[in-house]
Amino acid sequence: MGIGRKTEMEIVAKWKFSKNYLELYWLDWINYRSKQRKNVNRYSLASIFLGIGISAAFMIKGFSHSLLGLLLIVSGIVSFVWHYWDKYNWFRFLIQESDFDSENIITFSEENLKIQGKHSNGEINWSGIKDLVLAKYGLFLVLSKGISIYIPKGALSEDMLQVQELYKKAKLQSETD
Repeated sequence: MGIGRKTEMEIVAKWKFSKNYLELYWLDWINYRSKQRKNVNRYSLASIFLGIGISAAFMIKGFSHSLLGLLLIVSGIVSFVWHYWDKYNWFRFLIQESDFDSENIITFSEENLKIQGKHSNGEINWSGIKDLVLAKYGLFLVLSKGISIYIPKGALSEDMLQVQELYKKAKLQSETD
């Protein structure tokens, strides 16, 4: 990962795919892009503890078990396991399909983004970027619903906010045109 700057109007992001990149991508995706998934663990634990509480209350009253309590415990455990099983499968798939150590370069300018990679090169106008989401470990360039490019923070360093300014300036420009 590195930082580069060609002119005052261009910001260059460079990074390589790695297991660390995928881990940061997952963490930021869960917390900043996924609408429901960020709360799965909280809901799972709440369901388990609520189920234990209901079951304990029924046992204190003399009942042998509570179907509601058991259902809450099982649903909490299943959703907790599902979350980590899905993460495991996502990682396994991307590790098999990713070309680790291939360098990715995105050059941000006021007009567009130029993308260079091992297998493709191209340009995207700012109007093709639906949203730019700053996250804890990087940023997401949202192309459309469900499709985004993740750039790790280390690829841009202090330039993350400048990329956001380029995006805002381009959006204002397109609104006035």
